[in-house]
Amino acid sequence: MDSKLKAGLAAVVAIGIAVGAGLLLLEEGGESPDPRSSQPGYGQQTPTATASRAVPPPTPTQGSGHAGTQTPSKTGASGGSPTGPTGPQGPGPTGTPPQERPGPTGPQGGGPVALSVICEDGTGAPLPGVSIEARRKSGMPLQPVQSNAEGRASLGGLPEGELISGVARHARVEGGVAFGPVRVHAGASLRIRLNLARLGRLVGVIRDQAGNPVREAEVVLVNPKEPDGKAILDVAALGLGADGSFVTQVAAGNYAVSARGPGFSESDRAYVVVPADGDSSQVELRVSRKASITGQLNLPPDVAQLRPLELDVVIESESGTARNPLTRTDRRQLRPAADLTFKLEDVHAGRVRIRVELPRAGDHRVGPWSKFDLKPGQQLSGVLVSLAEVTVAVRGTVRDDRGAVIPNVDVSVGSRQVKTDLQGAFVLRGLDMGETGVEASLKGHARAYQAIDYQGSQLTVDLVLARLGEVQGRVTGSSVNGIPVVLFRSEDGAVETHNATTDAQGGYLLTDIPPGTYHLKAGKGADPFDSTGAPTVQVKPGERAQANPITR
Repeated sequence: MDSKLKAGLAAVVAIGIAVGAGLLLLEEGGESPDPRSSQPGYGQQTPTATASRAVPPPTPTQGSGHAGTQTPSKTGASGGSPTGPTGPQGPGPTGTPPQERPGPTGPQGGGPVALSVICEDGTGAPLPGVSIEARRKSGMPLQPVQSNAEGRASLGGLPEGELISGVARHARVEGGVAFGPVRVHAGASLRIRLNLARLGRLVGVIRDQAGNPVREAEVVLVNPKEPDGKAILDVAALGLGADGSFVTQVAAGNYAVSARGPGFSESDRAYVVVPADGDSSQVELRVSRKASITGQLNLPPDVAQLRPLELDVVIESESGTARNPLTRTDRRQLRPAADLTFKLEDVHAGRVRIRVELPRAGDHRVGPWSKFDLKPGQQLSGVLVSLAEVTVAVRGTVRDDRGAVIPNVDVSVGSRQVKTDLQGAFVLRGLDMGETGVEASLKGHARAYQAIDYQGSQLTVDLVLARLGEVQGRVTGSSVNGIPVVLFRSEDGAVETHNATTDAQGGYLLTDIPPGTYHLKAGKGADPFDSTGAPTVQVKPGERAQANPITR
């Protein structure tokens, strides 16, 4: 199995059993039970409960306070993760352990809905300034949001039934609280409790490149051991003085610190240690004013005559040092003037390269990079950007398991993405060289992935998207209603799980299952990492597999 795919599967499990620096509680709106509630994958809209347990004192990479367990939604329709461990404090306020109560479900493919997020500190008081980084089941990240003065935030514009996972972070909490997968539906809300760590004071000053104080900015805190996780200190939290100085409380620990503000690029990172109950050494953060670029497009005749002419422009800016680089990538829509001139505002200074792209079904055309140095506040003119043909990097065709071509499939290599045309064909141009992978995805089919080592030559990569299958079965014995069932498979230590709950007759149905051989277990606390004695079932593309009964 490819290492990237294995890492992705392992992450699915890690989300379900993650130990964070707080508690999670999925709450429901007052909806009436769905008439299909007797079917696997559906449940009555009932509040869930949480439990907690003590954890060792925090380390620079570990959360503090209590570890939380999230009650997952019932995932008979779309799969999911096993529940996390429950602790010695027992069940939550409803008196039912979280593993026994299914979370919300909703019909697939409905209109857009929002997931309300409520953030609290360890005492239950609202906690503002919590950064919430979430992603959809497909892995697509959502726009990060931050809790307001009442500790509330909203992840909106989501399809009914979508699965959301992510991390909540705060400057006064060491580490983050992982949540998900959570199934979004109308009226659902997620309550996150973050226990504050031992605090210290971060001391610093923010100035521009000329040495002038900056009084409207925010500070970004990054744990060097978690480079993808950021906590944000906004203007209110910093309390910037007239000289640009600040003293603010944060969780004690080691940080990479940077500043950013309106009209300014993010500063280079400074590294600082914040001691418990003490002050850090003063950090000086220098922000630079953003620049602008004006130039001329050189387009092929068939593109230049398009109306409306809508292109994408990709801007990459690199600053900092070789040891401490900072790269920013910005993709925007570009609508040039009739004479094909253009202007780009608010561009980060540094070593810059830009290129234009023409989104097109099956054949996303890409121009070569234009490179230059951009100084803070500079208004650079005369930049020539071309969409002349570049060498085809990867082309291929996507078919299903029966050999039929599939149109409208998302095919991507890194951040480059295109949809297949009506003949299932795709072309990806302008790829950077190196080891990467080609991935294809379409609802109702298992994902396909093929690792490649692109060295500038043309490659043909044909992919097969197998149709998803189903597993139907029954749990026998006494008291078979509401029994959790886990379907799982393991390859090289990576575990993929799908969950359902039995109906009153002990029946269950798992849908949207990628083809393969799986193990089955039933009962609270079933361990998907141990397949000893667990019966197997073979899932075939587009078919419903009948599993042997599981006796309890």
